[in-house]
Amino acid sequence: PGRWTKEQILDEHQFLNDLVNDEIEVIAPDCIDGQTLFETEDGLYYCLFPKKGGRPCDEWNEDLLQKMGRLLARLHNTGRLNRAQHRLELNIDNFGFKNLETLKSNQLIPKEYESNYFSIANQILVAAKDLFTGISIQRIHGDCHHGNVLIDKNPFLIDFDDMSNGPKVQDIWMISPGRDSEAIEKRNILLDAYESMGEFDYRELKLIEVLRALRVIHFSAWIGLRFDDRAFQFAFPHYKTPNYWENEIQFLREQLEHINKAQNQFLY
Repeated sequence: PGRWTKEQILDEHQFLNDLVNDEIEVIAPDCIDGQTLFETEDGLYYCLFPKKGGRPCDEWNEDLLQKMGRLLARLHNTGRLNRAQHRLELNIDNFGFKNLETLKSNQLIPKEYESNYFSIANQILVAAKDLFTGISIQRIHGDCHHGNVLIDKNPFLIDFDDMSNGPKVQDIWMISPGRDSEAIEKRNILLDAYESMGEFDYRELKLIEVLRALRVIHFSAWIGLRFDDRAFQFAFPHYKTPNYWENEIQFLREQLEHINKAQNQFLY
């Protein structure tokens, strides 16, 4: 409760309905008397979704990657036709600097790790700032990890809760998130199929390491703001331990190196 405004939730519903109208397989909320969003007497928003079966994608073989590439292209073709007016834009400011301010103002990082964490994170954001120049921003799924892809006869996406306005590559890199030759080969298969249904600007590949870093920074702030909830304490028991923040700092240090390398090359 309170995470999204009514208008932001309706942006998600509009995107889902646009996709359904374009015959793209997603699960859109039921429309009852012309409405998809309802409110309880004490101010909680709710909606109703039809039940749909599916199984996890256990193995990303060539056939599945090709299907996923075509699916994402069609999703993005629909996504660019309208803008989610009330959703966040996935950029350095919203997912970077503002999350660092959240971590700092709420004192979520142990004192002994604050200096190193903020120093490295700020270096990343400064180094990556210009990489977004000239990149198209549009409606995307925003959280396209393997857990949000299910298969019926074909793959389909669930959980549009974190949809945003952002670069298309955000939905592509998490399908093949690695950096090794196998991961790059899988990404190439996906992109080849993607381009059979839609256009892709290969300059966006330079954003992958930046987006990976923004996701980690955002995740730490997101957990911290909700850590008083016992469910979050159970799900993320290591959040306030030294080991968690040591690993975060090491990860960001490595990300800074990858971002600097990506300034001068395409990773495909």
